[in-house]
Amino acid sequence: MRSPKQAFSGSCMSRSEQILADRIWKAIKQTQTFTVDAIAVRTQLALNEVQAYVFWLTRCKYVEYLGGNCRLLRDTGNLAPIATREGFLDPNLV
Repeated sequence: MRSPKQAFSGSCMSRSEQILADRIWKAIKQTQTFTVDAIAVRTQLALNEVQAYVFWLTRCKYVEYLGGNCRLLRDTGNLAPIATREGFLDPNLV
């Protein structure tokens, strides 16, 4: 598995990565304030997969870290923001 800094960078997300992103995004939207561990448990995904997506959500200002917790800053809709060759794309804003 790629490190959080490598995940979703430089290429489009695969279909399976989009599905993972959708599951993570839905869980984040439901909880608003969360830990990465809690999202991994809630979605039944590997911790490093959740870390990778939350890392990029943080870089794109959708999420902020608050000590050990994270908080959703921008809830733009039901569709998960996705990585593209050009950067993150929010299908809710297209």
